[in-house]
Amino acid sequence: MGRAASFFGRCEIATSSVSIDLHRKLEVYQRAGVQEYLVWRTKDKAFDWFVNEGGTFVAQKPSASGLLTSRVFPGLVLDTRSLLNFDRAAILCCLAKALARRQQGKRRKA
Repeated sequence: MGRAASFFGRCEIATSSVSIDLHRKLEVYQRAGVQEYLVWRTKDKAFDWFVNEGGTFVAQKPSASGLLTSRVFPGLVLDTRSLLNFDRAAILCCLAKALARRQQGKRRKA
């Protein structure tokens, strides 16, 4: 893989570029070995999180509570409902809780 293979993740905020972001860019990032690709489709009020599984991006589904969790960045959890409602405080609270749980897990193992 070329230099792009070192990219762990890529995120796009798509307003007018959704077609490009979900087709051409998705294919380019997939071929380059990007491990996770996130697209926030603001006009559609939707969020896509793709994970590269064996060279193919697979769309992740949020949990019943609307959470998506990174496989690449430990502790990165996104509350998609809060994101789509522009609730910054709830997004940060979700992330802080996930990071705290990760730290507690590390301490228990030590």
